[in-house]
Amino acid sequence: MWETGRSWRLEFKAHPAEAHRVRQSPASPWRDVRAIIKAAEWTLGPETAEDAPKGPMYEAECTSCGESSGAGEGESLPAEVWALKHTGSHPTHRTYRAIITSFWRVSPAEGNPCHESEAQ
Repeated sequence: MWETGRSWRLEFKAHPAEAHRVRQSPASPWRDVRAIIKAAEWTLGPETAEDAPKGPMYEAECTSCGESSGAGEGESLPAEVWALKHTGSHPTHRTYRAIITSFWRVSPAEGNPCHESEAQ
């Protein structure tokens, strides 16, 4: 399902209008720069904070009236049961939006200058 530790090399180039704003900033050491290019290795993986959900959150939303099952962590069954009961109470409400939310974290990989500063 989830491949942990996937690394990406991201390169950012400022939009020329953005470079102009940077150039105009008196506090900026980049005043004469026309574009800013930065490259670094980053790793994308599941959110690891203590208070983060441990798995995906599932929710069903009726597309007829907008009512929702509310988000539940870990399994989809409560949202599915809610949708069936909602249709039982409102027979013309038969379509639902399945909302599945996962939380990710982007962390600096080894060799990224941010990695060393976070380690300290």
